[in-house]
Amino acid sequence: MKNRILLALALFTSLTFASELDSLWDTALQTDSPDQAKAWILWLETAKQQHTSSASPHMNLAATYWEEKKVAEAVEQILLAAQSRTLPWNSWSDLSLANEIQHALVSQNSVLDSLGFRMSLLWNRDIFQVWACSVFWISFLILYRKFGPSNRTGYQIPYLMLLVAVVTTGLGLELNRRFIKEPLILQDPSGLVPVYKEAKAEDITKVTELPTGLLIFSQASKDGFFKVDEPVPGWIESKMTINFPRPQF
Repeated sequence: MKNRILLALALFTSLTFASELDSLWDTALQTDSPDQAKAWILWLETAKQQHTSSASPHMNLAATYWEEKKVAEAVEQILLAAQSRTLPWNSWSDLSLANEIQHALVSQNSVLDSLGFRMSLLWNRDIFQVWACSVFWISFLILYRKFGPSNRTGYQIPYLMLLVAVVTTGLGLELNRRFIKEPLILQDPSGLVPVYKEAKAEDITKVTELPTGLLIFSQASKDGFFKVDEPVPGWIESKMTINFPRPQF
């Protein structure tokens, strides 16, 4: 009886959560700008509290930001969407869209041109779970064939080779994700971020201006400034950047 009550409570809770998210989704679709962005943010915050994730709200929020000409925020949401996909080819499509934006902003090589960096974004929670399940079942199959009723020891080598390949690939992707350098997203309401010659608040010597939404690598930090080498060397105020979005799992 107790188990039935717990099951009923769990089912009721899951239905309540689903109903709440469905209601928020309908509200967001029916809301017009500029309040539509707030509606999608509310959906994402509620989903996070319920330990739920989806790429679609990030893409919808990105589209809303794009219409509002908030390029940096749109790029941020596209990158979050790419890291929320279950299928890697859908993630790759999102990253290709973000890369098109990067090349439209500056006609030079983009951070997203790097295969290693892209692979670090494809290695998300869902892919990690698939990898972990694969390792478990291949290991189980090896042990069953070795110690099970058939005891077919001679057929272990192909499965061992497959297990080594899967484990090595997964560990390589995990290490790549953990240690790869992450860029910053330039952000300023004016649409342009100034690059200064020196890291000084009183310095008004601009080297150039870079468009908001551009991904750049910081080489060093000093007194509220980030040093950059590409696409032009100089210093950028840290308050004009957004940290790279990286969901934890």
